[in-house]
Amino acid sequence: IANLREVPYPETIARVPFRRLLGEVPDLLRTHETYRWFLVGRSIVALGTMGVGFVAVAGLQRGLSAADAAAFAAVYLLAQSVGGLAWGLVGDRWGWKLVLEGAASALALGMIVAIAATGFPAFGLAFGLLGIANAGTNSSDPNLTYEVAPPRQTSRYLGVTSTVIAPALTLAPLVGGIVAGLTSYSVLFVLSALLAVAGLVATNRRFEEPRSRVPPLLPAGQPGGVG
Repeated sequence: IANLREVPYPETIARVPFRRLLGEVPDLLRTHETYRWFLVGRSIVALGTMGVGFVAVAGLQRGLSAADAAAFAAVYLLAQSVGGLAWGLVGDRWGWKLVLEGAASALALGMIVAIAATGFPAFGLAFGLLGIANAGTNSSDPNLTYEVAPPRQTSRYLGVTSTVIAPALTLAPLVGGIVAGLTSYSVLFVLSALLAVAGLVATNRRFEEPRSRVPPLLPAGQPGGVG
């Protein structure tokens, strides 16, 4: 890391006071519809993770051993590692919106498998799908923000993305624990799957693929402009 050399960013923007920066966030979300729907869909998917932390507990209650739970963690990490590479290829070729949609689909499938899972293979499949889903959301969040944000405001948009999604990620396991305590793990997994599907639908129907936007023509006389 010490050998890395940071080059100046080609676009610069004047610093503004932090209070003013916060005050501009509501207007940003109101006026930038594409970005707003990205955050809506992503937040719903984040809420859909409320059941992820309870899959291993459900497995233990259904007869699996502590050693099996440790193996599930390995499956999850391996799927996350391989999924990160695969999602990177998908995002580069076909867009990061597709990655977010794929992650939401994998999350929903993982929760559906966990609903009725009883043996090691079924739970292993569930954890594999959940690891793939986590890799997809982790890689799509910053890359979609880069593609949606104006070049001079990428830092601001990245901060807003993390801030807006954080409450859903924080509340998800807390709500999951309440739901599991009041009902059952199966009900929790059903609710998680439904939220993942809802996030998928919101992203697919309302969030415009950033790469579909046609860039404006450069003025005449500039490199690549109309002469």
